[in-house]
Amino acid sequence: MFALAGIYGSFDAARVSDRSAGQAKAVLVMNTFATMSPDRKTRFSEALNGVAKNPKALGRLCAEVRKIGMPNYYPGYMILHGIKAFTGKLHDGALLEEFDSQKVWMNLQATYLHCPA
Repeated sequence: MFALAGIYGSFDAARVSDRSAGQAKAVLVMNTFATMSPDRKTRFSEALNGVAKNPKALGRLCAEVRKIGMPNYYPGYMILHGIKAFTGKLHDGALLEEFDSQKVWMNLQATYLHCPA
């Protein structure tokens, strides 16, 4: 779930026109771990690293992410986080018009999740 949320957040940050809105992902991660004990954070990190270093586990994760597919919702949560939410009509031009969703999705699988080709 964490990997899926991460790639979705990165995808959303890439498709919103207000670059400041992309910081919503970092805020969500900070809030997720804010109340977690140091020991639990360490165990979580070790589990993530274990998947990343295990080709079979990483392959299964990547297969599941591919099966679920790219986001198909309006990223309102992210748009509301940007500076434009305070300065104007936040939904006008909120998404990049020339956004290549397929290219970004494939790139994030390779660069964010480090999925094998």
